[in-house]
Amino acid sequence: PSNMEKSPDKVEDRDISIIDNWIAEQVYKKNLYLDSLCDKASVNIIDRSPIDALAFTEKEKWKDKAGLLLRNINVGAKPKRLVGGIIIFLRGDKQEMYRRSVKKFRDYSPDALKNQQDMYQHLMDGINKVYEGSVYEINVTNKTIEQVTKEVAQIIFYNEYRETDFQGILELVLEKGWDFDEK
Repeated sequence: PSNMEKSPDKVEDRDISIIDNWIAEQVYKKNLYLDSLCDKASVNIIDRSPIDALAFTEKEKWKDKAGLLLRNINVGAKPKRLVGGIIIFLRGDKQEMYRRSVKKFRDYSPDALKNQQDMYQHLMDGINKVYEGSVYEINVTNKTIEQVTKEVAQIIFYNEYRETDFQGILELVLEKGWDFDEK
């Protein structure tokens, strides 16, 4: 869809709805594919997890987004669950992320990117609180692609596998919203 490269604060509500539905469809398709691999030994690296969509959503609308994603997973005759996985969160300082964004033709201001990073950080901190130690974080500031790739490989191949229950996270967000990690 058009306008996906823009900061959500620069996109009309009707376009956000189109983008949200498209993302929910992509989450469904990706999950269907990953589910088909569950009985096979494999390592799958996914650029966007099902919960990433929350970081592009105003915190007041997290419940609605979680509901949309969960409804779309259960399309079809047989109910599905989201396939879990580990999270490797790539974090960088505001200026670094802005430079990388501009290289990818993204229409984000430094402040909008900082806000999105803060949303991600809230999400990752909350997941770590609910599923203790399940988020690995790499600071990508001033690192080359090769350096980041080596750190990602180190996590995948040498660290303990600590799976995050993406379905469980979305169900908590659906119930509690932004404060999903509060007891």
